[in-house]
Amino acid sequence: MLDIKFNRVSSSDRFIPRRSSANLEASHYLLNERPPSPEYYSYENSEHVNYAYLNWKQRMYQERLWSLIAPKSQRILNITETPQRKTSSNSSAMKLQHWPVRPRKKPLIGSARIILDMPGLKESINQHMIDWSSKACMASIYEKEIFFWRPDEYGPYQGTNTNGQVANCIRWNHLSTHLALALFNQGIAVLDSSKNQICYENLCPCSTKCVITSLAWSSNDLLLSGCALGRLSVWNLQLQLLKTVYSAHNSLIITISLSCQERYLVTTSIDCVVRIWIWPEVKEHFEIAHFSPVRSIAWHPWKDSLLAIGGYSDNGCITLWNVSNHVQVGYKAPPTARSSVDALTWNALTGELVVSYWEQPEHSSGAVGQNYILVFSNFNTVLDSIGWHDGRVLYLLWGDDGTKLATAGTDESLCIWNFFGNSKETIKIYENTKKKRNFSANNFENLLLFGQTIR
Repeated sequence: MLDIKFNRVSSSDRFIPRRSSANLEASHYLLNERPPSPEYYSYENSEHVNYAYLNWKQRMYQERLWSLIAPKSQRILNITETPQRKTSSNSSAMKLQHWPVRPRKKPLIGSARIILDMPGLKESINQHMIDWSSKACMASIYEKEIFFWRPDEYGPYQGTNTNGQVANCIRWNHLSTHLALALFNQGIAVLDSSKNQICYENLCPCSTKCVITSLAWSSNDLLLSGCALGRLSVWNLQLQLLKTVYSAHNSLIITISLSCQERYLVTTSIDCVVRIWIWPEVKEHFEIAHFSPVRSIAWHPWKDSLLAIGGYSDNGCITLWNVSNHVQVGYKAPPTARSSVDALTWNALTGELVVSYWEQPEHSSGAVGQNYILVFSNFNTVLDSIGWHDGRVLYLLWGDDGTKLATAGTDESLCIWNFFGNSKETIKIYENTKKKRNFSANNFENLLLFGQTIR
């Protein structure tokens, strides 16, 4: 006869979960939870809706509600009484981190601080008609002349009288003492802001008539220009020509930008090529081919080799490149197949990436597109948002060393936002981050923090 013994103490051999520590009411809530309908977020009468803030408030409410319903354990059914090891939230965050960043803990952007009419802004891929200086002076082109405006002092005033010769490109230098501007008929000029007059002029070195389409300054007041024929030129402050690359691109140069430590230079063009150069030698490093022209590029504010590139013309992906070793280190798919990236920029204090998206309507007959501006800590996390403009937002400009963000677009509106909210205490906390330095395990990268390297 077989001696059969039953284990009446343990039920684990029958795979029956223990229910002594299970909260069945909370389990029923989770199993029957339904997401809110789209009508739940109907804010037709609101001028500005921060959907990131609404999502954060909903998440905080759910977490608070869950802590009251099940304060001890969030497991629906327990197979064993052995406590599970908690995974570190810091380690999971590091896996998602695509770039160095000091992210905000909650959405901070409120309503716009200043709203102004900004007429004359058109939907064009090669226009640079607004720039904000480090001394809080806004320069813009209106009716082919330069106008200046200081948000906290007085209204706009005309700064040039060229009989309508100013083209669609201007750029402040780093110290905000001089403004470079393009003129029609191959002209380029430098305006002295203290005298409000043009002090230097010259012509593009092209043999045929062209126009300057992009400008950029180095920290030592060297001026870079790109023209409609694809030439890249380097000038000194007095507009003496120092160097020209005649075959920089095969077509109009859209954008020129130097990296934060000015070791690299990037140019984009109508020929759909993003080209990286070694600066100051202006030696070609490598190139990235796109399916459409690229308007939006931005260098990371303290990681010299990180470059973000936004797709334009219904190709709204964002790619992140380490240009030192030619490697793509991040990719953000477009929100929809009809999305475009009109502008992107990094915040110099936090390293958060701000992106202006434009979504074409699904049906072109009578439908209107939509703009939305998102703040990313990585490509998987949206921290903040702006939803106010009716047209395409082509300009994202920083003021007050990164605490204020200006947005301007084809709806002929310019808005200035407190990027870190309206709390003076919060703004001071982020301003103090300018004094901190992020040190890396890589000693070579630590040397770059001081702006010099040992060769």
